[in-house]
Amino acid sequence: MKEPHETLLGLDLGTNSIGWALLALDEDSSPTGILASGVRVFPAGVDGDFEKGREESRNSKRRSVRLARRQIRRRSRRKKKLYNLLAKSKLLPPADTSDPIEIHKKLLHLDGQLRLSFAISHRNQQLLPYLLREKALREALTPFELGRAIYHLAQRRGFLSNRKTSPKENEDCGVVKQSIVDLDAEIKASGAPTLGAYLCSLDPDVARIRCRYISRSMITEEFEKILQQQAPFHPILRDRQFVSALREVIFYQRPLKSQRHLIGFCELEPKKRRAALSYPEVQRWRYLQTLNNLKVLFVNGDERKLSDKERSLLIEYLERKGDLSFSRVKQILGFPLRGKDAVKFNLEEGGEKRIPGNRTLSAIRNIFGDSFDTIGPKDIEKIYHDLVSIRNPSVLQRKGARVWGLSQEKAAKFADLQLENDYARLSLKAIRKILPFLEKGLTYAKALECAYPGRDSSGKEPLGLLPPVFEAIPSLRNPAVARVLTELRKIINAIIEKYGKPTMIRLELARDLKRSKKARQERWREMRAKQQAREKIIKKIQKEIGICSPSRSDVLKGLLFEECGGQCPYTGFQFGFADLYGTHPKADVEHILPFSRSLDDSFLNKTLCLARENRQRKRNRTPFEAYGGDPARWNEILHRVSKFNGDSWLRRQKLARFKTENLSSEFLNDFCSRQLNDTRYASTLARDYLGLLYGGYIDASRKTRIQTC
Repeated sequence: MKEPHETLLGLDLGTNSIGWALLALDEDSSPTGILASGVRVFPAGVDGDFEKGREESRNSKRRSVRLARRQIRRRSRRKKKLYNLLAKSKLLPPADTSDPIEIHKKLLHLDGQLRLSFAISHRNQQLLPYLLREKALREALTPFELGRAIYHLAQRRGFLSNRKTSPKENEDCGVVKQSIVDLDAEIKASGAPTLGAYLCSLDPDVARIRCRYISRSMITEEFEKILQQQAPFHPILRDRQFVSALREVIFYQRPLKSQRHLIGFCELEPKKRRAALSYPEVQRWRYLQTLNNLKVLFVNGDERKLSDKERSLLIEYLERKGDLSFSRVKQILGFPLRGKDAVKFNLEEGGEKRIPGNRTLSAIRNIFGDSFDTIGPKDIEKIYHDLVSIRNPSVLQRKGARVWGLSQEKAAKFADLQLENDYARLSLKAIRKILPFLEKGLTYAKALECAYPGRDSSGKEPLGLLPPVFEAIPSLRNPAVARVLTELRKIINAIIEKYGKPTMIRLELARDLKRSKKARQERWREMRAKQQAREKIIKKIQKEIGICSPSRSDVLKGLLFEECGGQCPYTGFQFGFADLYGTHPKADVEHILPFSRSLDDSFLNKTLCLARENRQRKRNRTPFEAYGGDPARWNEILHRVSKFNGDSWLRRQKLARFKTENLSSEFLNDFCSRQLNDTRYASTLARDYLGLLYGGYIDASRKTRIQTC
């Protein structure tokens, strides 16, 4: 093979393998041969089943164990500091606090001595610390009894919310808070003055003493009552400095460490970090994208975008009420929910259940009520910043009551309000640039072009070799994608060193790698449903036709039979399930748009057709070319297709293919770009990473160097 004029590199990226081939091109950019090809196989960057969305980072186990060690260390340090403080004040016996075991032995010995002051019984043996806490509320304690009661409060100091939790932690917090409410009701019903007194009244052989969820406020309230009752008998408790130190040691909870440095950078404003998804403007940016892409789908296959009036009406609801289900959207716009005139939305057919609205403002509005409409934009922003910056619920509750004039009940709800804790892809600066164009009704792609013209070319100097992944993309947090890009770098740099830099790179990513964890879990459920449908058809073929091991084409015929109900869409002729099989089947599997012209061999482009009709009339033509000249018959065909069984999205896709009038090269190019174009996160990341070799995936001469499909 002669020296190539240019080279084209094809890449297929999966979760644990990369396939590649380097093609030689001539002066007309036509392939003349394969220079080299290969596959690199490597372990995935995560553990678990990636395809099912059940993977986890390899560091997660190590991290959870490390966090447990850290928590134990901090708890031990707090107890050691408290013991020293109490021992120095003669409230506990002296001990070598450098050794936790020595502290434990001292406490066990002290407990044995203190039990002698109570009646010896199995119950009292179990309840000693609680007996001391209950006794502290009604009579004087000895110094060691007081010290032991205070130390026990520190050992069981209760739950304190920090208001910054993940969705899974929110579920756990809900269980904790409900258990605390139930316990508080039990305490009030018993008439006990404190938690310790209530637990002291229980029989450990009948009711549970330990393993209860308790709140920090219960412990602080009991602590203050004990100090108040015991201060007349112990002068040290009247020392403000000592009491302040005691409170600090027992109840101090360090604030959560800021994770701001882990927030990724904006795609459009590289120096700005991504905006919080809970920010009101970001919420508006999100639902406007959805509305601008929303289309109304009619039963006859027609579709249209929302009118300006409909769009404005939905914006008002989404801004005030938050999320809207699609059934609610239809009610608002006056569309019938059932019957022949019922409509659907394109996103609804794609599996979406609702349109996410301005959840932040609607949640705040629900708490403030009608008074929210009188609050100015600046005050609304201050309220939002209070919610995201104040982590102590009691502090936020006081501010809600004093500053924002909420009742105690509403202030409590204000303090418990949880906003979305995720981040958008863009910074607030970029979103504010794009918003005005979204407000005009432009789609996100067009709004992006208007706000950032010429954004595809970075204008940077091309690099000779790819730099390390985390040097080029420091904000990358996805371990699976990081591993794939690292292996990609090894391949690309080796190819460049041996064959030179490719003229163009074509990149394809595995579907699993492009999807989020949630999307992969949903995809897995869909695959299971399809598998069950296939298994049902296989059993039917085995039982009714007698084919023990049905082939793939046999199963395909069965699935298409279930879809069309045994009726040829072109002629309306009915045929039975058995007519599909045997040496002379009555019906063929037929490509709606001819395969030789569309190259579409998917299930979406297939149906059943009477064999003679397919071979004598339909042949290598589109349905419109074969039947469009007879309006009456053409409408009958479209009506039959619109009544296909199964998934409505599949039915609509097939109906669109039946309606195709012109299978021109322009149509096919548009069709291919719609089918192949994918700008998901991982695809974009890989494209931009490879683009470093050319100063951007579109270089300075406006030539596309990296193509992603």
